[in-house]
Amino acid sequence: MAYKDKLLHHYYELNYRQRLRYYLIDRFRFSKVDRFFFEGCKGNPGQMFLAERRGLYETILKHTPRHCLEIGTYTGGGSTFFLASAFASLKRGKVITTEVDAGIHKGCKQFYQSRLQRLLPHVEFVLGSNLKLFSPYLADGLDCFFLDGAEDASQTVEQYKFFEPYCSTGTVMMAHDWNTDKMKALRDFLPEAAKVNWREERHLEPPDSVGFVVMVAE
Repeated sequence: MAYKDKLLHHYYELNYRQRLRYYLIDRFRFSKVDRFFFEGCKGNPGQMFLAERRGLYETILKHTPRHCLEIGTYTGGGSTFFLASAFASLKRGKVITTEVDAGIHKGCKQFYQSRLQRLLPHVEFVLGSNLKLFSPYLADGLDCFFLDGAEDASQTVEQYKFFEPYCSTGTVMMAHDWNTDKMKALRDFLPEAAKVNWREERHLEPPDSVGFVVMVAE
């Protein structure tokens, strides 16, 4: 979908005129599924592109993990919303997501409690940056985790190292911003020093994504 040759990644990139055109014309050209991923969470702007949202959602439906541990909730309208929606479609499982900003964390929880009650059984909001907060969900191993934290390459590697000992055959790792400096150190680390053999299952590139990968442990 393009407006004056500008590729649009989701609804919240539209200006007023573009939104008007979208509801009058373009929305009817979208399938119901594409509208879901393009429009996202009503009232809560999400930051991820349509293809990335679809990638998250479809990965959960394909692998049916018990949990997905997510680093980086933010407002909850992007990846968290689509992960929780996927678990809701499965009618089981949940995303456990961490946010370091107390104000954003509070606002996100309140939004879900007031506007997205149907997703509450499939999401748990955790405040803080200490990865040990995930420990209650790691006792029986790790099904799925999503790396999308701060713009800090060394921190991303440390986050991966925390999860690695809990990985086994079939564990799913997803990572956002794969092409940016945030993931550069991890991109170098995995083939050189990782103790897990990862098979790349999905890889999105610009212009559809800022870099998004899905890997499965073998």
